[in-house]
Amino acid sequence: MIFMKNKISSRYFKIDRSVYESFCVLCDELSIKKQAWERYFIAYEIDFLFRNLGMARNTDSALNWLEKQHNAKDLMKVSMQITDELINDIDTVCSRFNITRALLVDFALKRACERIPPIKKLSVQREDLLPLYRLEQSFNNRLTQEERRKVVLNELVIGNRFRNK
Repeated sequence: MIFMKNKISSRYFKIDRSVYESFCVLCDELSIKKQAWERYFIAYEIDFLFRNLGMARNTDSALNWLEKQHNAKDLMKVSMQITDELINDIDTVCSRFNITRALLVDFALKRACERIPPIKKLSVQREDLLPLYRLEQSFNNRLTQEERRKVVLNELVIGNRFRNK
């Protein structure tokens, strides 16, 4: 029996420079591999969106507004090593909620940076245990399912609320 290894390929995304730089700093401080954790945090948000399929789909005007907001930021072209399976999941979520890949990736990395506390706010006695302590504290910073849903509805899947404004 032959097992096929999930192929990893490089994909380019235009995401907010400040979000990506803070994510890189976070990975350096925690001594974690950036490429693997990018995939993990993207898959984490995709999993949440798959479980909440009842959310409204973005209208075309809402998508245009979100893209305008995204393009107004200082964007940088970033290469990410992503599996073909994850790309299929990204495309499924993007077509379901009418969002772009770049918006989803930017959103996922931004959420990851907000969950894990910055190093400046922490005071620990043993510096060698700081990465573990920060990851442990991130569990306390996790939002409830309803709070996560509100964040997604405010920032990524605004649905047809855009027409009423």
